Amino acid sequence: IAFANGDGTWNITNGAAGPDFIPSWANQPGVRLVPGDFNGNGLTDIALVRQTPGWGSIPVAFANGDGTWNITNGAAGPDFIPSWANQPGVRLVPGQYR
Repeated sequence: IAFANGDGTWNITNGAAGPDFIPSWANQPGVRLVPGDFNGNGLTDIALVRQTPGWGSIPVAFANGDGTWNITNGAAGPDFIPSWANQPGVRLVPGQYR
């Protein structure tokens, strides 16, 4: 991550994204990267949603704000991916809905 210092310079970090986030999950067929502030801390997190069969969870990299991440991989419910997310025309739209 390149953090802008606001004066034309950058603070570059290269924090680990966990053992599975990039090599095992992000490169799978049908995976979409969905950025958003999923935990309400004002930082942009990254969720991975696979809209094709094969997953029953949504891996999320929660930003710590210092170039490191807290990686989770929680269940997506029994119907989200196999019944809803894979339908024609479905678009992923991040947001704060509650």
